[in-house]
Amino acid sequence: MAAPAKLVQIMGFLGKEEATYGTAIAVTTTADGIQLQYENRDYPWASIEYAFDGDLGPSVGNLGTVLRAAQGGQSVKFEAVTRAKAAGAAYSATVVPSIHRLLKAAGFDAASVTTASSEKWTYTPTGPGTTYTSLTTELYGRGEKFPCVGMISDWSFDFTNQAPPIHKFTLSGLLNSAVVDVATPTITYPLTSIQAPLAQNVSLTLGSLTTNAVILSGSFTLGREILARSVLSGTAGHLGFIPRGIMPDVKVVLEATALVGSPYTGASAFDPYLLQSTGQNFAFTVQFGATQYFRWKLVSAQAQVTAAAPTVVNGIACWELTIRPYTSTPVANDAFTIVFD
Repeated sequence: MAAPAKLVQIMGFLGKEEATYGTAIAVTTTADGIQLQYENRDYPWASIEYAFDGDLGPSVGNLGTVLRAAQGGQSVKFEAVTRAKAAGAAYSATVVPSIHRLLKAAGFDAASVTTASSEKWTYTPTGPGTTYTSLTTELYGRGEKFPCVGMISDWSFDFTNQAPPIHKFTLSGLLNSAVVDVATPTITYPLTSIQAPLAQNVSLTLGSLTTNAVILSGSFTLGREILARSVLSGTAGHLGFIPRGIMPDVKVVLEATALVGSPYTGASAFDPYLLQSTGQNFAFTVQFGATQYFRWKLVSAQAQVTAAAPTVVNGIACWELTIRPYTSTPVANDAFTIVFD
């Protein structure tokens, strides 16, 4: 009996920023590895999607369907799952967090500070316009290679236990050439000696509520709208993807406290009913890791509770708060930032 032709045992991911959207740039196994991290070896794989699925409809002469046409408007979707590693050393133009390229592909501008002892990278949502970061990628797995261009992404993460948060970057792009059979190459990944910070001793600021907040779990969704540029001209029938607005939401499950008056957060208490109904704004931060160069955080100077749902965790009264950062003015681009410092 022959062994299986293909196994799901190892996979690899290369990604590099494109100079021009959808124009391939050379990637190498020594410089462009992005380390993925799944919870088991049943790795998900890229899917090929079509704007037109080939269905021509029912047959007029019977109750079946007619011969399908070729499919058209091909694109690729892949969910890159990873844990966010800080650099573990002073940041610079070449010393970056592990998700640096993925964050840029998810619609963030990256800015560094190199002042001695205060080095950091700050990621701010990209403003409107036609300039946005895309990646040329090579995906290896299942004994195959997917060479892709024009990959842009949505982003989410969740933390449901003490393990480092799980980050999911849902990438959409185009095949640069046909899928081929090939073994996964040996890839050099950065920061292999660094551990991603645990979701333990998480630091949360919710207005005046800080160190006394008891956090049980949480999640974040960027809510980036990504539109297909499906066209009828040309042979490909698809010109890639266009990003549009974002609708970021953070959800946190907190143990319930005594209720507190305006502004509805205190040093050890909060009032979820009035935070939601009054639209009270507050500063919000959630940070993972405490040591410099080993931590990262989501920071918003202004946020609001859009939903407050009572829940129970192991017999304890809790609240699931949905928190939405917002921009300070109609033309500002300051809803929130991601900071590695």
